[in-house]
Amino acid sequence: MDHNILKYFLALQLFLVAIKGELFTQEEKVKLKQIHDDCVKETGIDKSVLLEIIKKKEYPDNEKLKEHLLCSSKKLKFMTEDGNIDKDFISKTLIAKFKQEKIVDDIVKTCAVTKSNLLDTAFEMIKCFHQYAPEELDILEFFEAN
Repeated sequence: MDHNILKYFLALQLFLVAIKGELFTQEEKVKLKQIHDDCVKETGIDKSVLLEIIKKKEYPDNEKLKEHLLCSSKKLKFMTEDGNIDKDFISKTLIAKFKQEKIVDDIVKTCAVTKSNLLDTAFEMIKCFHQYAPEELDILEFFEAN
């Protein structure tokens, strides 16, 4: 399936879910914010780097960023502690959230690909998932300072 079509359908679904206010529960928001905060502390990344990525969807080749994305991927359970991508968990999680099994499966197949090392795997996977996130999805609330 064409990636632009996938992006359109996922964007539409995410937009509809976000309008209904059902995308993230308060508990999920707290958990995502905690994962982010923990990984910022563990990696020492400058938060401004993350904010620019979210706003521009441009990912600089930055070791701290890669460490942060690996940390986040593990804490989200998208990757195991030994660095393997858990495609089944990612698919189940995203399907439960977005209710679009075929689209999610296609995106996971496209994005959840092992690279030459753990840092690059997490970096490329999250970068790929981010390209499918619609503009309407406001994830800044998880990354901005309290």
